[in-house]
Amino acid sequence: MLPQSTAVAPDASRATGGQEADAPPGQHDPGGYAAEIRECAPESWANTVRCAAGLAPGPSRPYQVEIHLASEKAHGCPQNCIDCVGQFLRGPGATPPQTYHRLLDDLAAMGVPSVNYSGIYTDPLQDEKLAIALLKRGSRRWGVRLHTLGWGLTNPLRDAIIEAALAGPDDYSYVTFSKATTDPRTYARMCRPRFVSSEGALRQEEANLLAFFRLAAANGFPLGVTVNCRITQINGSPQLIAELLRWFNDTPSGVRLRFTIDYLPTRSPAEYVRQFQDRLYVDSTQARRAIAEAIELSGFSALERIALRSVEPDSRYDGPTCHNRRLFAAISASGKVHPCQGIASPAFDALAYGDLRHERFPVIWERMSGVNYWQQPDPIDMGCPHCAAACEKHINTTIAIEAAKLAQSLATRGAGTLV
Repeated sequence: MLPQSTAVAPDASRATGGQEADAPPGQHDPGGYAAEIRECAPESWANTVRCAAGLAPGPSRPYQVEIHLASEKAHGCPQNCIDCVGQFLRGPGATPPQTYHRLLDDLAAMGVPSVNYSGIYTDPLQDEKLAIALLKRGSRRWGVRLHTLGWGLTNPLRDAIIEAALAGPDDYSYVTFSKATTDPRTYARMCRPRFVSSEGALRQEEANLLAFFRLAAANGFPLGVTVNCRITQINGSPQLIAELLRWFNDTPSGVRLRFTIDYLPTRSPAEYVRQFQDRLYVDSTQARRAIAEAIELSGFSALERIALRSVEPDSRYDGPTCHNRRLFAAISASGKVHPCQGIASPAFDALAYGDLRHERFPVIWERMSGVNYWQQPDPIDMGCPHCAAACEKHINTTIAIEAAKLAQSLATRGAGTLV
């Protein structure tokens, strides 16, 4: 049995702006993400619940903004991972650097607590110069919060990430690296790099990651560092996981490894549904068994450094109303503002609330957070794929349940007025 881990939870950090202990292996606490936000930003959470219940206007600022960084110089994703729904939903898009700088100024003026860089449809470190400039610009306020691949991690980027973490708030920064395997053939099947050979990309990834881990260790780990491995039928055999554990065993002790299992998002493209069900999906029982056997095969003993997160759909969620848009905003590669990272793609431009290339963020946020779905049509209700990421799904579900309870309680007491 794997122990409970104190690893940084990449998706949880993206949703909550902090570090979260994973649930016991094979389990997941649907309220964990929501609990983190309640603790970190109780006022934002309470306002969002009241707004969802029709009792108050939307919050004046988002809790977190996620930026899918893509410039004219570098955009798209350098990999075409077989387990990523984004492979079917990418589209052309780029945003001028000055738009990103103006956005950070607006977010700082609004007092937004959390900003991170990520992407299902792109990798945020492809434009080295822009990524470094933005990290420096926001480091004192936000540190660094980053989800990325490993093989584009150059020396200047490594230095910039550590410097931003050192400059930012204590116990605030994190970086999460995706890593599927250490086996070249498996890497070629899963990651499918677009611009370099599979073996070259894998070896560059590992060299870059080890160099970053050493740099973080030399600076006392000023940020949480997690390697995230999504288990599928392709990379989930005990033998392949054992190879990954042997590689991980040689990394500094401050690095964490988390295995994840994801569910199939509602309204996924038909091609991805077939691929996911036939070639990818592994249930939590299979994953736990494979990891346990891999531990025996590899002799890996630092069990406190690894964890398994299993996520399944929450039957209580009945959509399509999106409550996340009153807590979060995600910026697509084309500068559009969406309520979550799952649809922050040029393919979903029709579901955006505004375009940063033509409007300032505060104007868009006022529109986005103030839509009352009982009185006005909401763009997000028209064709959203419905919470493609576990964090958004759990938060949305929890808000819906709490809002319903609040409205019922006030109606029973005859108190409150719906807006």
